[in-house]
Amino acid sequence: MNGCSGVFRFVLQVNFLIKISCAVSFSSAYSERVFVGLSLFQGILFVPRINVPIVLKAGIYEEVLNSKLYNFDVGVKIGVGLMF
Repeated sequence: MNGCSGVFRFVLQVNFLIKISCAVSFSSAYSERVFVGLSLFQGILFVPRINVPIVLKAGIYEEVLNSKLYNFDVGVKIGVGLMF
């Protein structure tokens, strides 16, 4: 029996972000802002050699935005998907 039968790939993603934030305060004041930023992801993609086209992904992400409240984010991302 083989312990780890599949293909490992290194993934490096760079994305340009544009986000729109709409907020309503307690005094019913409405505000809308557009945020611009950069998103980076470095990780490992695993494609097992089985009949089901499943893909497993794990890695570290970073986001930098021009927001006053939430301008930098670092975390771990884990995902499962289907390969077409």
